[in-house]
Amino acid sequence: MRATDDPQRPSRSQDGQMYIKFYQKEILSHYKLPFSKFVRIAPERRLLLALNVLPMTAKVVSKAFKMPIESVCRRKRDLEIAGRLQTSRKRAICPFTRRRAYLLTTDEVLFNSKYFGHD
Repeated sequence: MRATDDPQRPSRSQDGQMYIKFYQKEILSHYKLPFSKFVRIAPERRLLLALNVLPMTAKVVSKAFKMPIESVCRRKRDLEIAGRLQTSRKRAICPFTRRRAYLLTTDEVLFNSKYFGHD
């Protein structure tokens, strides 16, 4: 019996969905907003707010807050050019896709941290 056949273990898609719900809960509780109000915020501002609380991959932000991945990438680029977004030096495992990806943050405290600071 393979580990993936274990009936007690959630599937990969269930793990990903559980993480999306965790991420939503953390962001929404930080700003004390319901999901319906948060998703009505302009997409660039929504991305900026979400990444200010927890560094995360673009895919997780996209799935968690109903933003097409293309839109997230376009807005990410605009925020990078404006100096308001930083990517991690090394790739981490995305909790949703389980693939290696760069983490993103708009938290200026993390910009010069060991993990995000670029020389």
